[in-house]
Amino acid sequence: MPAIHLKKEEIGELFHEKLGTPAGLSDPTQLTEAARGHMREKFLAAQAGLTGVNFAVASLAEWWCTNEGNADLGTSLPPVHIACMGVEKMVPSPEALAVFLRLLARSATGQPITTYTSHFQGPRPGRRCTS
Repeated sequence: MPAIHLKKEEIGELFHEKLGTPAGLSDPTQLTEAARGHMREKFLAAQAGLTGVNFAVASLAEWWCTNEGNADLGTSLPPVHIACMGVEKMVPSPEALAVFLRLLARSATGQPITTYTSHFQGPRPGRRCTS
């Protein structure tokens, strides 16, 4: 959704210029495949993933909400994951989180809820958290 304001033809031109896709490509399915192919290489080669945290529930869990699904790749593929958030992203309870999850998507894109909602409750086995 970061380019929701652009027409598919504009995305096709950008992809042609930056990714070398065929000129005039504007089919959303083919553009999505091109983006996935390009980004997958980046995710697989990354040594660290950096994500923002949409919400944290009073030290119980961190929540990432995306419309692209890239947070799941950024948190699970590289050996190191760095999560960044400001204290204003802290909500008091899971019940409050439910309200904020609905507001997040409606305020950003008018959707009823984001496409992907993931939660993480600590580091993967064998990893550690530092603050």
